[in-house]
Amino acid sequence: MFFRRRPQWGAPAPPVWRVTADPRAHGVSWAFFFGGLLLILVSAGAGFLYIRQTISTATSGYGISVLERRAEELRKEEARLQFEVAEFQSLQRIQEQLPKLDLVPVLAPVYTSPLLGTVVTGQIPVGVGRP
Repeated sequence: MFFRRRPQWGAPAPPVWRVTADPRAHGVSWAFFFGGLLLILVSAGAGFLYIRQTISTATSGYGISVLERRAEELRKEEARLQFEVAEFQSLQRIQEQLPKLDLVPVLAPVYTSPLLGTVVTGQIPVGVGRP
């Protein structure tokens, strides 16, 4: 009695060791096969998308670091150029360049203020003329 199956629908069941396999349950069912295949494909697709996103993030991070280095270089160049501009705009530099530019120095500038803005006029020293 220990190895006997229960009878179904009133028919006596054969002993367990004599029960043959159901031909419909032989092997893996198609539903199980396609379900597993679908699970594998979905997992592979999710893995592919994850790797693609990771590579994209890493690439954009590298691009940002390149832009940060370029911005730092431009800041240094801007500081150098500002120093150079200040040097060229210095009064001493301008006075050194006056003889080379054929300009006439003004001895006593006179400032007037009309309605539209300030006008600077001056006197040309006596004996100095334009060539």
